Amino acid sequence: MLFRWKWRNRIVSAILSFGCIQAAQIFLPLLALPYLARVLKADAFGMIMYWNVIPIIVGFILDWGFLLGGVREIASHRNETDRLTKIWSNGLLAKLLLAIMAISLSCILFPIIPHAKESPGAFFWAIGAGVARGANPLWFLQGLGDGSIRKLALWDVGSSAVLLIMTFALVHVPQDGERYLALLALCKGGAYLWLIIGICRQYYQKTSIKAAFTLLWQTRIFFGGGIAGQLYGSVAHLALGGILPAKDMGFFLAADKIVRAIVSLSNPLTQTLFPEICALHGDRNTRIRIQQLALGACLLLSTCAGVGLYVLAPEVMRIALGESYVASIWVLKALSVVVPLLSLNMILGPQILVPHGKEATLTLAQVAAALTSVPCALFLADRYGLVGAISLPIIAEGCIFLIVLTQVIRTYPCIFSKCSSGSINKTSARE
Repeated sequence: MLFRWKWRNRIVSAILSFGCIQAAQIFLPLLALPYLARVLKADAFGMIMYWNVIPIIVGFILDWGFLLGGVREIASHRNETDRLTKIWSNGLLAKLLLAIMAISLSCILFPIIPHAKESPGAFFWAIGAGVARGANPLWFLQGLGDGSIRKLALWDVGSSAVLLIMTFALVHVPQDGERYLALLALCKGGAYLWLIIGICRQYYQKTSIKAAFTLLWQTRIFFGGGIAGQLYGSVAHLALGGILPAKDMGFFLAADKIVRAIVSLSNPLTQTLFPEICALHGDRNTRIRIQQLALGACLLLSTCAGVGLYVLAPEVMRIALGESYVASIWVLKALSVVVPLLSLNMILGPQILVPHGKEATLTLAQVAAALTSVPCALFLADRYGLVGAISLPIIAEGCIFLIVLTQVIRTYPCIFSKCSSGSINKTSARE
């Protein structure tokens, strides 16, 4: 049977651990949204939602291609301690170099970032939160698959709980918005630093800047995809911030955050399966069958989730943001169509193309989305306001879906049908 693997107990444990991490990174912060929306008022709350884009951008710069390429490399060499030590040491130094680059670039761009001059403290605390986000050693522990992810889950949940408590205790008026960003940077940064120190005690070895740059060069395709993703996501949102009123930005970004939180409910399973799929490079039959199951389950559940979000949008918005934000219900309803698109893209790209070594196609799709979304953000938001902003994620995710689906159909037709071992071998030969 497909799931009668010796490591099934480890898989269940990993799914639960990733579920805890999910709660810590997305759902615990969501608990603060109603409180922040109430005490900060609409304009200040909209600015906090706007500044929360900065940590996403900085975090992705530090992540480079580690969340896909790094995990794949670690999973493929789980039993080679020397290789793991080398990858971790080079990766750690590479992240330090990326952090220096990100901070330097942020200082250079400070004069032209919308609203940065009016709120310099919020801007730089947001950068600090991004550095903390990028320091997360998830990529290494995820690839190991030895249960170490449980420790990360514990620290992530603990730091997010402390952040939530401190938010209730220290953020009371609109002027305290900057304080929330400071708490975010300090709580998450402290937790991840402690975990990094623990990993270094077992795996660290002296390395060189040259080796770190070599690693960055080897994973440049993943970085290209990550940068493109930020262009059609966070950078496009920054562009919107210079066009839309703060209140409309709050409506749009809050609804977008809710949609992505719902889609991310599948992350514990996909994050668990990805390194295991990569580790099964010698058993292609089992790998393809797992991918078939993941794709079918995603299609069914994401469609149900999208329909459910559309129907329950009034209740969801009232619970998440309160009665004063009922005017944004239609925004959440319109964005519900993104749920199945985004979910399927998360399976077709990372779970199918990347394990087969076809990450270049995923990067191409993300670049195509970036090239269309940023101009669309400037044009549509200026011409149609909030309605134009809502169309942005639909256009971007639709573009990605068409490209990756075409590649999967052409290269791996067995993913969509019941194939014999001979057919699977022919598919493998294409790799």
